[in-house]
Amino acid sequence: FFFLMIRRPPRSTQSRSSAASDVYKRQVFIKSEDDANNDFVCKLLHIFKCDTPEKTLVFVEVQWYYKKSDLPRTYHNFLYSISENELFLSTHQDIVPVECINGGLTVLTLQEYDMLSSIPPNTFFCRSKYDHVAKRLDPPPEDWEKQCFCNKPINPDLFYIMCDKCQRWLHGDCVHITREEADNIDSFICDMCK
Repeated sequence: FFFLMIRRPPRSTQSRSSAASDVYKRQVFIKSEDDANNDFVCKLLHIFKCDTPEKTLVFVEVQWYYKKSDLPRTYHNFLYSISENELFLSTHQDIVPVECINGGLTVLTLQEYDMLSSIPPNTFFCRSKYDHVAKRLDPPPEDWEKQCFCNKPINPDLFYIMCDKCQRWLHGDCVHITREEADNIDSFICDMCK
């Protein structure tokens, strides 16, 4: 499971900046050179400083989160089940200049995210890690929690309705009910329970 603020305990080294404590525990956006509206997302691992005769340079070691759009084609059959606010902590690490940091964000577990009554800005969730060398998710989408009889994994972006008899959550699309129609229903019994 991932915690609200994923972090690695600090190690004592001479090259780490002591001013790092306020950003060390955060997930952050990193500016994209190609697309100003689509920042990269990462977890900060270390902050390093490098003194040169002209100035002090500060770098961060990061571990990248992958987005839905970053996954290989082998996962395209599961795109319906992947939220727009879903991230995958990868094994991919880099060192980037600290000036690339473009703000903070929060990464929750799926369970924590699903409990929110409204989604605050810059709030995401993670339910799998991504091995960028092997190109696979762990756990794989086949093992993600499922509710609907279609057997597709839960996606909190989608509308669900609960059967009042079996207490199973079903995709509105699978039972042909819109959110607006559900607002006018007092009780719902799925076809399997009828």
